[in-house]
Amino acid sequence: MTRFSARTALILTLAMLLPGSLAAQETGERLQIVAPEGFVEYRSSGVNGTALIEFVPDGQTTEDWTQKISLQFLPSIQEPVAFTDAVSQSVMQTCASAEVAQISQPTEAGHATSLILVGCPLSPATGKPEYFLMKAIAGHDRLYVVQMAWAGPRPTPDDVTTWSVWLRRVVACDEGSTEAACAGG
Repeated sequence: MTRFSARTALILTLAMLLPGSLAAQETGERLQIVAPEGFVEYRSSGVNGTALIEFVPDGQTTEDWTQKISLQFLPSIQEPVAFTDAVSQSVMQTCASAEVAQISQPTEAGHATSLILVGCPLSPATGKPEYFLMKAIAGHDRLYVVQMAWAGPRPTPDDVTTWSVWLRRVVACDEGSTEAACAGG
């Protein structure tokens, strides 16, 4: 497991996550994240140009967690709103009492985004309440999806605010861009 600190800017490059990704090497585009303290990388996988990385609080697992951060890199140029709408529809089909709220659809650093809040008071998959904030970001040749999830009691308004602020700092950036330049070079 890998630990990371809130003081450290964790910059995930597609070139590192997806070796041989020519488009990522050509554009220099990457996902820039300031990582929250106390979370550890628990699982990562990738196949056919996709990648998934999951982080949980230190001492928890992806099977038994109270909070989880998931990063997905999808080889798609699907619009972020279409992606989050499809996720919302899927949750509403599997969870009869699902709650879904579209929070925002801004353009950040030249990239279209979509942020949603979704809740299922009783997840059929886990038998627990589950809630998540999801941000989808349109990259040049892929879709970045960042999710903060809670299992257990409904997150407080302060929890949602804290994690919404954190998600606003997650951006797709490009070393060679003036509009979407990466912080710190």
